[in-house]
Amino acid sequence: MQILFSLVSISSQQQDEQPRAENGRYVYRFLCSPMCDYMKSFIGRLLELPHRDMMNSVLENFTILHILTNKATNELLLCIAYVLEVAQEGCGPQHHIYKLTRCS
Repeated sequence: MQILFSLVSISSQQQDEQPRAENGRYVYRFLCSPMCDYMKSFIGRLLELPHRDMMNSVLENFTILHILTNKATNELLLCIAYVLEVAQEGCGPQHHIYKLTRCS
């Protein structure tokens, strides 16, 4: 399996992973990558900004794209796009999930 991590307009990194047998099934684990270190640093700097609006202004230009493909066949297995926003005070974590479909 091949995974491509892209920070749109910033960086891109590709990793190859092999499955591990666990309890009768094959599992892929993407636990740590250089992109993780970049994201930790980015979030730390983002949190130093004084206002939520300033943080969201930075995040407007920041999107993460994960593309998983079968390395042997180049078949697309999964594509996830992360569009980020700082939650309002007291609202807690929020998320929205959208299914992308192909139009003919």
